Amino acid sequence: MKTIILILLLIVSTSVFASNNNTWKEQCKDFRACVDAYSALTGEQYLFNKDILGAPVQITDNLPFTKDDAELIFTNILYESGLARVLIKPGVYNITRMNEAKGRDVQLIPCDQNTPPKLPNTYDLVTLQYRFTNGMMAKNSENVIRTYVDMGARIYGIEYPGMIYITEVAKHLNKAYAMLKDLDVKPTKEFLEKQKAWDAARLKEIANGGGKEHNDKRPPAPPKKEEKK
Repeated sequence: MKTIILILLLIVSTSVFASNNNTWKEQCKDFRACVDAYSALTGEQYLFNKDILGAPVQITDNLPFTKDDAELIFTNILYESGLARVLIKPGVYNITRMNEAKGRDVQLIPCDQNTPPKLPNTYDLVTLQYRFTNGMMAKNSENVIRTYVDMGARIYGIEYPGMIYITEVAKHLNKAYAMLKDLDVKPTKEFLEKQKAWDAARLKEIANGGGKEHNDKRPPAPPKKEEKK
């Protein structure tokens, strides 16, 4: 009887140890260990400068280290640490600082009013490319979108051919896409007249060396989207 009880205790102890060992907190005692553990779990390979790897984020004891949501959690750990991974070739990534990664060749994801972006469920950096139906809104929408993304996101609107590019982590772009759709409306005659007058006044101000002929520094407000009846 004592032997059976001892065996059961050993089995339970081993099970508890294995369970405790199979958590993100246990695997990520330091950043290098975290990358190695994720690499071993997924088969992905990583290159990085040892100087950028500091202490990982704080993790609770009960977050299981499983393959099901490993990519989402790992990329969030990178994001919260000011880092990002950039694909070099299939299965091989470079880990670098977030600001440096924004200038790298990250995934380009096209979309428009009728075609939603196919965003990965990760905190990886991507560049959203939105094509406007109303190209005039490409530049006007820049400041609006800045309130829906991280402070360091890169946003650039091009009136012709009516595109806006947003480099940001994928998980933050669904709200930005919804806002772009709301801004992408057909201009009214009144809006076009205001825009033309504002552009003419700005050109005159620039020609006069930035004089006071045009006091309104803001472009006209975009037309409101008509509600469906």
